Amino acid sequence: GTGVLGKLIVNALVKDGAYKVAVLSRTGSDSEKLNRLRQRGIRVACADYHDHDGLVQALQGFDVVLSALSLNSLLEPQLALVRAAKQAGVRRFVPSEFGLDSAATTTPLKDASRQVQQAIREAGLEPTYYYNGIFYEFTISPFFGLDVASGKASIIGSGDAPFSITYRADVAAFVAASLKDPRSRNATLRIQGARTTFNDIIAQINAITGRKLQVTYRDVDEAKAAIA
Repeated sequence: GTGVLGKLIVNALVKDGAYKVAVLSRTGSDSEKLNRLRQRGIRVACADYHDHDGLVQALQGFDVVLSALSLNSLLEPQLALVRAAKQAGVRRFVPSEFGLDSAATTTPLKDASRQVQQAIREAGLEPTYYYNGIFYEFTISPFFGLDVASGKASIIGSGDAPFSITYRADVAAFVAASLKDPRSRNATLRIQGARTTFNDIIAQINAITGRKLQVTYRDVDEAKAAIA
């Protein structure tokens, strides 16, 4: 609830008014951020993901556990949450699947996602999966090969492959609007802010900045070999 996406989801759930919201945070997390949540009347529980009994106690009385853990915490902490949720009597689990559909991609996170999904099924919990493509805020960044500050872009492939992008705030609003709908149980939900390509984005950057990015196109197979 203190990460960027988690904070937005908490805000959207509270604004909706249909939910009793509590934030589960790691022991030792930023106390200032947690205090600001408490000042808004939001219950905050701190627990160690290695403390099963503590997690069970923190999840008592709730119907849904929604995970917005960071990429480096997708497996073991979520498996711990699933085990605790089952014992606490939670009915539904929303894993931190936000972004690309792990089943349809070859990302390094695919195996972790598969294990979490299997754990949810074996625990008898109702899953809800949210997929939104790439977060819009991350798209124009060196991570995706778009270094506007240096005036360079490195694109894998032709740059014409379409993909989905969505603002994080829109994802949060969609979660709040859909989670209370019974049709979201045992369901995969998708949201798309826009459908675009890297070439389209580069063209827009060029038009807005008034200068032309120096674009390098990389072979897909060579790029895969470089990260293998």
